Amino acid sequence: MVQNCISPDKAKCIYFSRFLPSIERGGGSRRLLQVFSELEAINCLLISSARGDILPQNKLHSINTKRIKLLMKGEYFKWSKQKRDDVYRLRAISNFWAHKIDTFRQLRLAVVDDPIYFAPLVKKFKHRGIPVIASCHNLETVVPDQIVQSHQQTLLRKELELLSYCQLIITISREETILLKNLNMETFYLPYYPIDEIQNRLMKIRECREGIPQKKHLLLIGNARNIATRKGMLKLIQFWKTQHLSTDSNKLLIAGYATDIFLNTILSDNSIQFLGPLTNTEYDELLKSVKACICYQESGSGALTRICEMLVAGIPVVANMHAARSYFHIDGVIEFSELIDLENALQAINEQGSFIPIPQRPETLRLRSNLANFLAT
Repeated sequence: MVQNCISPDKAKCIYFSRFLPSIERGGGSRRLLQVFSELEAINCLLISSARGDILPQNKLHSINTKRIKLLMKGEYFKWSKQKRDDVYRLRAISNFWAHKIDTFRQLRLAVVDDPIYFAPLVKKFKHRGIPVIASCHNLETVVPDQIVQSHQQTLLRKELELLSYCQLIITISREETILLKNLNMETFYLPYYPIDEIQNRLMKIRECREGIPQKKHLLLIGNARNIATRKGMLKLIQFWKTQHLSTDSNKLLIAGYATDIFLNTILSDNSIQFLGPLTNTEYDELLKSVKACICYQESGSGALTRICEMLVAGIPVVANMHAARSYFHIDGVIEFSELIDLENALQAINEQGSFIPIPQRPETLRLRSNLANFLAT
């Protein structure tokens, strides 16, 4: 967990995030830790909405109690019912933070997660002439399950407008980088790579796997709070059962953050085993012996952090085209187009051999130079 040692009124750089800085959480939290590790060189302060930073308890209470009344006003009805709650909470927190900007007397650079959620804050920075860097986890409005379809293009235009206010956009997705560059926005493509603490764990798993000749079972893992991830997991589970893809050594293991809440109707049987959320120790033990990890999505943006982590651990990944975005044609990633092609993809695991190359850590010298220049001007 990242601990702040700078007070907001003395910080020259502040990172405003919607995630909890913890290796115990999903991809958003892990991506936050990666980006923040690049900001530590410029002595950046992290303020997290998930942690309730610089939010008095009475303000948190008022956000919760007013939510029901305001949920259907303004823009919020344009988001899906599953997403409106999160949007309201983040906008309300952002509005509170925006009113506190005048107390951040030394602030010269702001980093903001996905500006569509922190619109009041980004607009305040623009008005004050404070440079903003966007940490773009995803282009949120291109995910159909998060938006009412008839309003998707309107919200996409708004998201792109807010991104255009930023002096730099740090992207996780190769495809989104290309799109934003074509719209004349300054971007830095920073593919996901785990921070040292996570990487060291994954390398130990890789070493252990070398001593286990016979790997068993396929792992389907994801953050079930993510709508696109949850829908993809449910569809694959249903297909797995109807096609009877399991064998004695090829059960489907289901795990991940919040799976006990959103996938709690899934029962273990002869073809699948529901594991639910795992501790780090349980997760590491499981990864030592699984044959491969399966990723399946039919919608979604950004890039899946778990693919990189599996490759570092030496675990093959079987992924459909949408889930494999930003990981095309990489050793260790076996791609398939439709669910009907899954069985052939599973057979390809044995054909590719046991060695999975370790992905390269991305080069960040140019990013660090840009960050230093923002503070120097």
